[in-house]
Amino acid sequence: MEKFSPITDSVNYTIPAYIRDHRLGYQAVLPAVEALRILSDTVLKHRPQTDVTRMRDIAFSRLLPVGADDTDVDLRITIQAVADTGDTRGTLSTRFTSRSGTITRMKEHISAVFAAPGTRPNALSRAQPVPPGDMRLYAAQEGFSVSADRLYRELVPFGPGFQSLTGHICLFPTHATGMAGTPATTRPAPGILGSPFPLDAAFHVACAWGQRYARIVAYPVAIRKRTIFKPTAPDEQYAARVQPLETSGGRLSFDIRIESLSGEIVEAISGVEMRPISGVSTGPPDWIIA
Repeated sequence: MEKFSPITDSVNYTIPAYIRDHRLGYQAVLPAVEALRILSDTVLKHRPQTDVTRMRDIAFSRLLPVGADDTDVDLRITIQAVADTGDTRGTLSTRFTSRSGTITRMKEHISAVFAAPGTRPNALSRAQPVPPGDMRLYAAQEGFSVSADRLYRELVPFGPGFQSLTGHICLFPTHATGMAGTPATTRPAPGILGSPFPLDAAFHVACAWGQRYARIVAYPVAIRKRTIFKPTAPDEQYAARVQPLETSGGRLSFDIRIESLSGEIVEAISGVEMRPISGVSTGPPDWIIA
């Protein structure tokens, strides 16, 4: 397996206006999906043979707040070889300085392991096409539907730049589905990972499921594995399908699939761990609780 000396790169990230719509409470924070994009792009810059569309052991260890007056943020990316696998580990950190200026240290916000070059996995078998017509009729079979407008108003209070679900979100005890895309007012630069918004929308679906069936407001903190078979396009709609795996100890875990409207699985995410965040999460509203 190829080994290389650790690489450190400084990235000055210009904060797009729409990032401020990604808020936890009253504080804007850098979205996990955007941090993953920055990390992947930087790893690819230094290690172009790395397959950044296959990643594992993703940890969202700390939120990265975006201040009201911030126009950019200095990031440090560290890239290291993973022993005996040929994989590459990347971490994204920021420098923290105490108010007195006497203490300076690095804070890690996200890390991921990217696959070594090799044979691409075959796409998963095709799923069922998305039900045509009004999703509320689909939910009426046995579940519960909530409009995207109400979800973003009362369950996941993000601004327009991150309102990536449309129509009605269908919640069932065993799964949940929502229609996802890139908000009309937001057009991120295309990249090898595709649009970050369908996956972010799937997190919103999972958050709504947790509020209804587990009675907690949970946010993603880790992902076991993510495989992108076909990058999502900003001008396309997708089905975000969420399957709960475990709901115990105040923590939730899910498997997620992002599918085209014809049923093609374009992205598979397994072992998404979610939990409440201290100082941010409050209880769900009464009307959503099953």
